[in-house]
Amino acid sequence: MVNPPPITSARWGGRTKRIVALIMLVLTVFVLLNLWAIIPLLVVATLLSYLLYPLVNFIEQRLLFFLPFRSRVLAVILAFVIIIA
Repeated sequence: MVNPPPITSARWGGRTKRIVALIMLVLTVFVLLNLWAIIPLLVVATLLSYLLYPLVNFIEQRLLFFLPFRSRVLAVILAFVIIIA
């Protein structure tokens, strides 16, 4: 039996790479401009989740140990109540 030769695609040339890079850059700018109002909200949400993560873990592991189940939602609510109060 003769094995068929492996199927390979042609390598991209320099011109093709530049065109694809330019298209990706234009699409990235277009998406960022359309989502400009949402970006600050995403940044604030990311910072809040990063800063509250240790407090939520502490509440879940040390203060809610008496519950028969691990309630992360309850720990998050308590963390927000502690921060706001």
